[in-house]
Amino acid sequence: SRSLNAKESPSNGHAESVSRNVGAHEIPLVPDPKGLKVDGGAPGELLTERDPMPEAEDSGRELPVYLYRLNSRGQPVLSQVRRRLAKADADLADRLALVIRGPSAAESDRDYIDSFIRKPRILGASMHDGCAVVDFDNNFGAGVSHQTLKFQIRQLFRNVEAWTKASCLELTVRGKYRPHLGTDGIYFPRRLDARWLAENL
Repeated sequence: SRSLNAKESPSNGHAESVSRNVGAHEIPLVPDPKGLKVDGGAPGELLTERDPMPEAEDSGRELPVYLYRLNSRGQPVLSQVRRRLAKADADLADRLALVIRGPSAAESDRDYIDSFIRKPRILGASMHDGCAVVDFDNNFGAGVSHQTLKFQIRQLFRNVEAWTKASCLELTVRGKYRPHLGTDGIYFPRRLDARWLAENL
């Protein structure tokens, strides 16, 4: 099985240079999850295994959750697993917490990888004007690279889209929109949609 916390040697020295420039009061860079990198595929392509799209009104307490799994080419793709909800009427925050929790030990042995090495806490999640709005604590985007944050945002959007059919996603930190997140200062607009993700992430 793969060690998810193993730090890979940076191929271009970029991650190393970021680590040296961390200020005294800033959160240090977290190593990228092993295998969570773009390797082949069309630019902007969001790879997903050929699982059927789950219905938003999934019956009972079984919830479809998309986690990253390495395919036969070593590419991280979003693959559907099932999670048992503690309650049938679990809200959006409870569901997203299952995404952030990541794969089980058995799933890790089957090449599933965790994009959320640093676990942010969800302060709130709701629907507003057809858009999912998710509020995190300060751990979201803290100490992670541009690449890891891109994968996290893709994963959040894919799950919210599957559960709610929402066409857009708003991410805030302690109730405030922050246009730049992550150690590399990735920019994203207030509202994220599938088109923007395909063109920019």
